[in-house]
Amino acid sequence: MGSYYINRTFFFDVHPPLGKMLIGLAGYLSGYDGTFPFQKPGDRYEQHNYIGMRGFCAFLGSCLVPFAYLTVLELSKSLPAALLTAFILIFDTGCITLSQYILLDPILMFFLMGAVLSMVKCNSCADRLPIHVAIILFTDLLYWSCRPFSASWWFWLSLTGVSLAGAMGVKFVGLFVVLLVGLNTVYDLWDLLGNLSLSLVMFGKHLLARVLCLIVLPLALYTAMFAVHFAVLNRSGPGDGFFSSAFQSQLIGNNLHNVSIPEHLAYGSVVTMKNLRMAGGYLHSHWHLYPEGIGARQQQVTAYLHKDLNNLWLIKKHDSDTDLSDPSSPVEFVRHGDIIRLEHKETSRNLHSHQHEAPLTRKHFQVTGYGINGTGDSNDFWRIEVVGRKTGKLIKVLRSQVRLTHVATGCILGSSGKTLPKWGWEQVEVTCTPYLKETPNSLWNFEDHINPKLPNISLDVLKPSFAEILLESHMVMIRGNSGLKPKDNEVTSKPWHWPINYQGLRFSGVNETDYRVYLLGNPVIWWLNLVTIGLYLLITVCTAVALKRGVQLTSELKELSRVVLCAGGQITLGWLLHYLPFFMMGRVLYFHHYFPAMLFSSMLTGITWDALLKFCAVFLSHSTTARKVYGGGFLALVLLILYSFYLFHPLSYGMIGPMATNPSSPMAGLRLLNIKLQGNVRTGKNSLSVKCQELLDVETTSSKKAEFDLSGSAPTCMSQGFTEVIYRQDGCGGRLQTSSEPARSDSSSKLLTVGNVEGRKYSAALAPFITDKEFHQTVSIDSNHKKLQAAMFPASNSFLCQQGLAISRNWTTHAMRHRCDYEEDLNGDFCAQGIVFKGPESKPAVNVKTQGIYLKLSIATLSSFLPCCDCVTLWVGTLCTSPVSSSQDPAGNVETSLAVPCVSASWGIK
Repeated sequence: MGSYYINRTFFFDVHPPLGKMLIGLAGYLSGYDGTFPFQKPGDRYEQHNYIGMRGFCAFLGSCLVPFAYLTVLELSKSLPAALLTAFILIFDTGCITLSQYILLDPILMFFLMGAVLSMVKCNSCADRLPIHVAIILFTDLLYWSCRPFSASWWFWLSLTGVSLAGAMGVKFVGLFVVLLVGLNTVYDLWDLLGNLSLSLVMFGKHLLARVLCLIVLPLALYTAMFAVHFAVLNRSGPGDGFFSSAFQSQLIGNNLHNVSIPEHLAYGSVVTMKNLRMAGGYLHSHWHLYPEGIGARQQQVTAYLHKDLNNLWLIKKHDSDTDLSDPSSPVEFVRHGDIIRLEHKETSRNLHSHQHEAPLTRKHFQVTGYGINGTGDSNDFWRIEVVGRKTGKLIKVLRSQVRLTHVATGCILGSSGKTLPKWGWEQVEVTCTPYLKETPNSLWNFEDHINPKLPNISLDVLKPSFAEILLESHMVMIRGNSGLKPKDNEVTSKPWHWPINYQGLRFSGVNETDYRVYLLGNPVIWWLNLVTIGLYLLITVCTAVALKRGVQLTSELKELSRVVLCAGGQITLGWLLHYLPFFMMGRVLYFHHYFPAMLFSSMLTGITWDALLKFCAVFLSHSTTARKVYGGGFLALVLLILYSFYLFHPLSYGMIGPMATNPSSPMAGLRLLNIKLQGNVRTGKNSLSVKCQELLDVETTSSKKAEFDLSGSAPTCMSQGFTEVIYRQDGCGGRLQTSSEPARSDSSSKLLTVGNVEGRKYSAALAPFITDKEFHQTVSIDSNHKKLQAAMFPASNSFLCQQGLAISRNWTTHAMRHRCDYEEDLNGDFCAQGIVFKGPESKPAVNVKTQGIYLKLSIATLSSFLPCCDCVTLWVGTLCTSPVSSSQDPAGNVETSLAVPCVSASWGIK
């Protein structure tokens, strides 16, 4: 997104702007011209100069190592602990991968660790001995200048505030480190308040210093970031539609820029109304009617995202049909609380609602266009209300946020945000909601305003203040952040997955010929960190019990206990604050969200293992033996980290050639990680041996059945010992089972996701050959995943493969609301992750070839719609195995070359 800053084009992002601005600055200073599209990871840069941006992110990522080293050294006063922490971060494949690309994460972690280091340094200044004691004891002399209110103390306190502003300015998760510093500051002030040798005046100075450096300074810098952000991005771009009309009027190139329109709304005005939800559309209508069976068969009313003549509405009084276009008629302004009618300018039908169900949001009422030449009935009456205004106040164009309440039913006009089917031209549904809670979906503002009787004013008069723009941008970012949903085939995760390195993220490459980079933490390091957290809790409990029981500890053990409890406690608090909040988030989450917490767990590992080895050494009376134990243990940890990095470094620096499932792959020897590198397996009472590629979930029950959740990919799964193969079925749908004679073959089960239609998932066992076991073939439908736009949707004239989703050039899909059935036709080619389906247009047949398994499908065309969950056969096929090599074309007389019997099956949906 740094390209937008170089081009000064406005855009929208769910994160604050500092990270993107710094990337843009690095690109600008290094000669990048801002023309690379940055569409997806793995795209070639060709001649674009990206080195400056990648180098900038890599530099900030490399700074994490000295920051963590200095932090641990300051907290523990132990060089080995600091060195162990540095080793962990240097040789973690996840940190390396995340830091070597143009991403916000290394910038965020740079400021986060800077804030932690500055906080620790500032705290150490406050802990220094008085100067006369330091002189007598000859200790701490080098650091005595770092006493409270010294120049060094002010430096570290101010740098803490600057780092907090940077962390907040990159991502909102930077607020977690703000909370950490805040809690530390409160504890510090509370401790100072209890110091009777400190006067209240001096305490007040401490309090004021912290308010200035940790509150005022970060907020001032954070606000300045947005001031620069808005000053640089002053041209219209892809982010305009997310913001209000008043804001858009300030962007060069926007159709509202430098426009003059009447300021106050009046009867007889022709207007457009824009919904205030994020990326909200304009209130829109057209001549097309709602289809039969969708509420009343009246004119459609929708929300449309683009400028159009069908967005124009005439404002009329509810009880008068006076010709308001007469120049001699007096001007009468619309006021808060008035009852009005809105007549669609193009079709002369009124905005109308009644107690019919809305097309998609069934608990809302339908909104239509009704009447002839502006004449309708009482269901056309709407009360206009301005948010935060009193009755009688005038309504301003662009600035006033209004709500339209239907007089007859009491419902509120709004946009549901749902996309209508093709009969609605894939525009956004407009409904009348009986729920009166005020949300952006039910708020509107008037944008275009035409009234020859009123004087025009420049929109500069209505220019929002910086404070209003700042508040609006944060509201848009917060709504966008909370509304993030996973994209099709996107690998998401849950917070409990992260500490155990459960699943990574593919950065680039999908097959053997691609250069593949995979974001996954070094398993040895991450599991060591996880074990360390448990060890730390155990050591803390044991130490607390020992102190409570009055156990006498030696001076060495007391010092080690202090380091573990105090230093480790601060780091553990940081880990908890950067990890636990994700369990309460409703938005989509990804593996990389854990890396700030991982920094704290790595520092805790360095502190805890250093203390643990010293504990062991203390209990050995012989000093030489103690040194050997300590040195040997430390060396073993370092060698273990180095060896694990040697094993897993291809994840960060790239792999090419056979996949890990291939015995000839360099990564094939790491099959102990098969659960994560190739799939996730969860077993119940009966343990099963399962090895799968991208198998998202396997769960067994006491009846030795298994559920496969194959959402979003086309895996090849090998399993044995299943009595029955069952697929998860959510929402509307069921399963169709087809039994056959037990198949005896050494082949393993081959699973494939054929594709998605209207958000329903097709998961099928192509060849569930399970030795000496009866098997069933099933197809399930999942209506809870909305994936129409990336599924079997009309594409270009050439076939397209998208990570396992079958996209056909001639496959058309149509479905009535809330029904499971489809009207489908297949001709031409389509494919699903390397599995090519060829269907000559002259014959509605498909031959499938995948790893020696052939399936001949006859496609049936469904021409009618049936009620939900009625079974309809989609296709009938013959399933076979063959020894024919994978290079042989399976077209033609495939059955004649088979070495084992075929299995016939009917597939369908319920």
